Amino acid sequence: MRTCGKRLACASQTINSLSLSKVYIETELLEAGNVNPLTYCQKWVPILYNIQPGTRGWKTACIKELARVTKAAVSTVKNWGTEFEGHPDYVRVILDQADIINQMQQILKNVPDISIDD
Repeated sequence: MRTCGKRLACASQTINSLSLSKVYIETELLEAGNVNPLTYCQKWVPILYNIQPGTRGWKTACIKELARVTKAAVSTVKNWGTEFEGHPDYVRVILDQADIINQMQQILKNVPDISIDD
């Protein structure tokens, strides 16, 4: 946790961090939409599992992640096809929501934890 000696300096740092996050939310998150399973995996498996597309274990991690966020069985996700083209339509709605949640979690990781000394 970061400690600030001057209340005004801490407030300024927090406002600057939150302003940048607000701009990000307005420009990036609100433009999110219609994420399909393959693009969701290409975006989030490298971040969440540290496995790059095309490398060993990526497809397994992708299936695991899709099963986690959709609450579908792993065997169900496997049956969607090699590029998940056979997924049900409702999955895109869930993935849109999961994408936004993941993005918000990434933003919140970067917001400073500030305590103010009197």
